Amino acid sequence: GYVRQAVHLVTDNLTSDDHVAFIAYNHLVHVLVPLHKMVNREYLHHRIDELTAEGYTNLSAGMLEGCAQLHKQLDKPGLHHVILLTDGLANRGVTNANSLVRLVDRCTRHGITLTTVGLGTEYNEQLLARMAQAGGGRYIYVAEPDKIPAAFEKELGALLDVVAQNTKLQMQLPL
Repeated sequence: GYVRQAVHLVTDNLTSDDHVAFIAYNHLVHVLVPLHKMVNREYLHHRIDELTAEGYTNLSAGMLEGCAQLHKQLDKPGLHHVILLTDGLANRGVTNANSLVRLVDRCTRHGITLTTVGLGTEYNEQLLARMAQAGGGRYIYVAEPDKIPAAFEKELGALLDVVAQNTKLQMQLPL
């Protein structure tokens, strides 16, 4: 429920200029919403409500699909960012830590960044920190599920906050 709440928060803050994809993963990868321009918020909310937790954790497949979705848009301006959320250990697909970090490097070499979010206590904190560092993003620890929405809000804060609007800068320089 908290993951759904966090993704609803993200959805509610997307603009018509944004592109988004939602990928769920367990032992398989499920593209809930392929990468597309934000046009139908209600459809996204509907797909988010279908999320369920089950199965194993194929961390590599979830990350690779996120990167694959973004590779379609690399020629367009903007932030190309994957947020990888997990509450489990990489126990399917690529499970070796060094191999996972190399996959991150391969995925992010062309301008994609990766942030990792670890939830609870049953995941490899050192691995997620290494993956985020290799991906040029941040590693975020969330101890309690009810803190997920706040973690996502913090990660997206720079995108959600208006820093300045209709601003003019005037400078007088000494002669």
